[in-house]
Amino acid sequence: SWQCKNEQDCKNKGCIHCTPYITYIACQTQHNVRIVPEKEPSPRDKNVPSGTCLDHTIMDFKNSLRHNTDAVSNESKNNGNLLSVSDNNGITGFDFFLTPQGGLKGTSKSVHYRMLFNENSIWQPDDGPSTLLTRDKLEEMVYHMSFQYGSATKAVRLIPIIHYSKKVAGIFLGYLNYLRGGRGNLPSNDDSALDSIMLEDVDDDEKKYLRINRDGTTAERKKLVRKEMNNGSNSLPSEVKTTLLLKFSPYKVSDDCSQMKRQSPFRLHMSA
Repeated sequence: SWQCKNEQDCKNKGCIHCTPYITYIACQTQHNVRIVPEKEPSPRDKNVPSGTCLDHTIMDFKNSLRHNTDAVSNESKNNGNLLSVSDNNGITGFDFFLTPQGGLKGTSKSVHYRMLFNENSIWQPDDGPSTLLTRDKLEEMVYHMSFQYGSATKAVRLIPIIHYSKKVAGIFLGYLNYLRGGRGNLPSNDDSALDSIMLEDVDDDEKKYLRINRDGTTAERKKLVRKEMNNGSNSLPSEVKTTLLLKFSPYKVSDDCSQMKRQSPFRLHMSA
C-alpha cells in the first residue's frame, strides 16, 4: 500500500508531503479599473489587444496589502530532501489584471485575479517532474484557459470554469423551483415534490445568531425534504432526506426509502 514519505511525522493525518498543494484565487469582475492603450492602434480600435496583462504599477499597492506567500510555511519538517523551497525571486504579490478578450465595442473591462493562497509557488517535490507556479506561469495559464470555452471561438473575458459554474447554478435553481411546485415559494401544495419541516429550537446562547424579522421576532427556520423520504417510517439521516438533486447525492436510496448505500455521485460536465 502507498505510504507517505514523511510517515514518521505524518502518521496518516495528512501533511505537506502527501496532500495536494493548494492555490486559491478570487476572480473579481466588479471594479472601477479601466485599462486603455497609451497610443491607439487604429482610429477604430481604441482598446488594448487581447492578452493584455497588468501586474505592476497600480498593482504594487494592492500586493503590499497582504503577501499571499507569507502564510505558507517554507520549512520542511525533518525531511528536507523531499521538497524544495522557492522564494520566487523575492516576488510576493501575484495579483494581476487580465484582459483576454478582444474589445469590439466600448471599453474592454479586465478581470482582477486576486491570489489569496499559493502553496504551489513555494513547495516543489524533488522526486518527479514539476514546475513552480510562478506569477508569469499563472498569468499565461489563465490566458490560455480563456480560449477553452466551448461556446466561443475566441477568448472570453472570464475563464470557462466560471461560465460553467453559472450554468450549473442556473440549472439547479430552475430545478429547485420545479421541486417546490412554484417559483420562489416554499412547498405548500400537492404539486410540490418537497415538504417543508420546521427545525427544532436552538439553545438560548445561540439564538442571537438566528435571522431576525423586521419586527424583531425570530424568523422561522425550515428545511426542505423530499416527500418520498418523509414518510415517518424510515430511519434515513437528515443529510439524505434533504438531498434535493439525487443525481448529485453520494447516497443511493432504495425504492421504498428504507435503505441506503454509498455511491459515486454523477457530476455534470458542462463542456462535454
